Amino acid sequence: MRRSLFVVIAVALLGFTASASAAPSWLAPSELAAGGPIEQPGNALLEWPPSIAVDGEGNATVVTSRDPASGFVTLGISRPAGGPWEPPAELSRTGENSVAPQVAFDAAGDETAIWSNFESSKGSIMSATRRADGAWGEPVAISAPGAQFNLNSLAVAPGGEATAVWVAQVGPEEDVVEASSRPAGGAWEEPVELSAVATGPIPLPAADDARVATDAAGDLTAVWAFGPTPESTIQVARRPAGGTWGKPTTVSATDAFAGSPVLAVNAGGDADLAWTSQSDDFSEFSIQSATSVAGGPWEPHAVVAHLSTDVGVGGLAMDPAGEATVIWLQVGSPGATVETASRAAGGDWGPAVRLGGGKSAEEPDVAYRGDEPVAIWHQWEEGGANVIDTAGRSDDGTWGAPTDISSGDARFVEAPELAFDAEGEGIAAWYSSEGEGNDPEYEVEAAGYDAAGPRLGSASIPTTGTAGTPVDFSASPLDVWSGVGATEWTFGDGGSAGGPSASHTYASPGTYAVTLRSTDLVGNASTVTGTITIGPAPPTAAESPPPIPTVSTSTSAPPKEGRPRVDLRYTPNRPHHPNPSGGPRYTFHFSDPTGRATFWCRLDRAPFRRCDSPKVYRGLRRGPHVFRVKALSPTSGSSPIRTVHFAAGRHG
Repeated sequence: MRRSLFVVIAVALLGFTASASAAPSWLAPSELAAGGPIEQPGNALLEWPPSIAVDGEGNATVVTSRDPASGFVTLGISRPAGGPWEPPAELSRTGENSVAPQVAFDAAGDETAIWSNFESSKGSIMSATRRADGAWGEPVAISAPGAQFNLNSLAVAPGGEATAVWVAQVGPEEDVVEASSRPAGGAWEEPVELSAVATGPIPLPAADDARVATDAAGDLTAVWAFGPTPESTIQVARRPAGGTWGKPTTVSATDAFAGSPVLAVNAGGDADLAWTSQSDDFSEFSIQSATSVAGGPWEPHAVVAHLSTDVGVGGLAMDPAGEATVIWLQVGSPGATVETASRAAGGDWGPAVRLGGGKSAEEPDVAYRGDEPVAIWHQWEEGGANVIDTAGRSDDGTWGAPTDISSGDARFVEAPELAFDAEGEGIAAWYSSEGEGNDPEYEVEAAGYDAAGPRLGSASIPTTGTAGTPVDFSASPLDVWSGVGATEWTFGDGGSAGGPSASHTYASPGTYAVTLRSTDLVGNASTVTGTITIGPAPPTAAESPPPIPTVSTSTSAPPKEGRPRVDLRYTPNRPHHPNPSGGPRYTFHFSDPTGRATFWCRLDRAPFRRCDSPKVYRGLRRGPHVFRVKALSPTSGSSPIRTVHFAAGRHG
C-alpha cells in the first residue's frame, strides 16, 4: 500500500434527514495521460504506482511520472467532483528526473504532493502544493541535496500539517531514514534523522520501505525496515502533534529477517503494522503484525499467515472503528493467488481467505469503503488476458467474486491503486500499455466507483410559509461520478414538481413534510426531507390589520416606530475538543418579541436567505467570518441589520 492516510470529516445537513439507496457501480475507465513504468537501460522497468487522493467534496487527484525525452516528469491530474478530468499539470521541473510521487488532501481541500528527484549528484525530495481554489505552486526541495532518493511516503493531517519520510542513501553502503514536516500554511522544516545510519552490502538496502501516517489530531507514526539481510528488523517512531520525534522502537523479532513493512492508522490513532518474516535459514516465511490502540504501546508481534515463499505484503488498511485488513500473494501452482485476512478491533487475526482464481496474480492492495474492505490486484487470466480485478467484502463477512474494471483492450495492465471517500465513493488508477516488444506505450487509466446518489447539501426548504402565497424551494444536486438524472419535489399536500428549483402554493394552513429526491445516472438515489409550517392567509382589507411590532433592545437605540427589531445572542458552543466530528459549532439565537416577523440570515458574502432561530454553522473554514440577520414584517418593513464578527477555528 503506497498511499498516505487522509481523514475525511462528514458534515450533516442541519435540520434535514438524508438517505441514499445504493446501486454501487464501477464506471468505464478513462485515459488520463501518458506515463507509467519507466524503461531503463538493460530493459529493467522501474515501477512507481500512481498515487490517488480524494477529499470530502468528491474531488480527486492522481499523480504519476512519465518519461519524455527530456527526463522523468511528475504530473498532477485532477478531477473536480461532478466534472471531467483536467489536462495533466507538470508539478516538477523538466529534466529533474522526478519519480515516486505521492499526493494527499487536507480537510480544507488543499493538496500536497511530494516526489523524488534522483539526479546522481543533486538528488532531493521535492514538494508542491495546490490551494483548493488555485493552481499548483512552484516545487521546493525539502531534503538536503546530494543523496539518492527513490522511496518516500506522505501524510497530511486534516488541519493541513504535512509530513514526508524517505530513505536517503548517504554513502555507497549507508542508508538513513529522514523526515520533514510543514505546518499548515508554513514552510517545510529542516529534515531530521529518524533512524541511525544503517550499513549493508550493495545491492541490498540497509534501510528500506519507510512509511508514515497521521491520525485526525495530527499525531504521526513512521515505520521502516532497518538493516540488511539477515539482520533486518522493523522499527517504529512516533511524533505527537506539534512535538518532536521519539526514539525508534523495534517491533519485530530479532532472530529472523523482517522486511516490506506496511502501516495503517485511523482517525482515532489506532495503528496496525504488517511485514514479512523469514527464518535465519530462509526455510520458513510468514506475515507478522503489531497493533497499537489509540497511541498506546505496541502489542507483541503476531503471525497473520504462513507463506510458501517471501513475496512481501501487498497492503494494509483500517476502518474508523479499528478493524484492519491485510492482503498478500500466496505463491503456488500454477501461479500466485491473492489472500487476505482481517482483525476486528481488539481481536485476533482471522483465517486467510483466497480471492478469485485465474493463472496468476500480482500487486494486490486494499482500502476500506466505510467499514468494509475492498481489494484490488493485477490478474493474469487463463489464455493470457491481463486485467485489473477488484473484490469487496459484504455485510455478512463474505468476499464477493472478482470484477474486471479495466478496459479489456490493453495488452498489459499493472500497478493498481485504490482510494475511497467518506461517502463510500472511490477511484482506482493503474498503468496500461498497448505497445509491442521492449517499447510499450504506457497510459494512466482511472475508473470511478459510484456508490452514492447526488449530494444535496445545497437544498433549501423553508420552515414557514403562508397559505395562498407561493413558497420557493431550491437545490443544486451534485453527483460526483456519473452525473445527475431526475430530481423531484413532493410537498406533503399531494403536490409535486420536477427540477432542482420549484415554487409551490399551499391552499390551507398546517404542517407538511417536504421531500427532495435526486437520482444519478446509474440508479443511486438521495433524499432530503424537511418540515414546513403554513400559517393562515393575511386578513382582507375589510379586516383589522395586525398590530405593528415595536419593541426596544438593551444593546442598541430603540428602532423607529413601526419597524420590527432583532434581539440577537451569539454562542460559540464552548468548550469542545479540537477538530471534533463536524468541527466547532457557531450558534446564533434571535427573536422579534412580537412574533410576527420573519428572519433572513447571511454569512460572509452569501445572499440573505430565509432562516429560523437558532441558526447553527458547522465546518467553517478557519478565519474571520461575518454573520448578519434582519427581521421582516408583512406590514411595516424591515428591521435594522444586526451583525456579529467572529473567527472560526479551535476553541478550548
